[in-house]
Amino acid sequence: MKKKNQYKMKTKHLITMMTILCLGLIVLSLSTSFSFAPVRNVLGYVIVPFQNGINEVGNWMTDQKNGFQSMKKLSAEYDRLEREHKETYDEFKSVRDDLHRLLKVRSCIDTAIQNKGRTEEQMLQNRPQTRHKKEDMTL
Repeated sequence: MKKKNQYKMKTKHLITMMTILCLGLIVLSLSTSFSFAPVRNVLGYVIVPFQNGINEVGNWMTDQKNGFQSMKKLSAEYDRLEREHKETYDEFKSVRDDLHRLLKVRSCIDTAIQNKGRTEEQMLQNRPQTRHKKEDMTL
């Protein structure tokens, strides 16, 4: 199948033709008493939705621009907070190490106390119990 030759018009020719058409309609409206109310209504149905669509695109682009500016601010704040975190992390590292050692010592002490209590209980349980006869008790 052969491709059909498509008619292509240059943009400058299209704009020129549209300008001539508009100027012709302006002259026609001024020179005659023709009522353009129906034309105005039809164009209102065509142009208004198109205009609303363009406004929505413009609003969306404005929101994107504002969001991009907010992203720059957030990025700067993130960098600042990251620097502060690094400074405080280094500052409190020795405190965390001391706390870790204290917790380890406390754990060892608790374990020693528990082991001491167990050994005392085991000694009491393993001690031989002596039974006294009734007669020996009455003496």
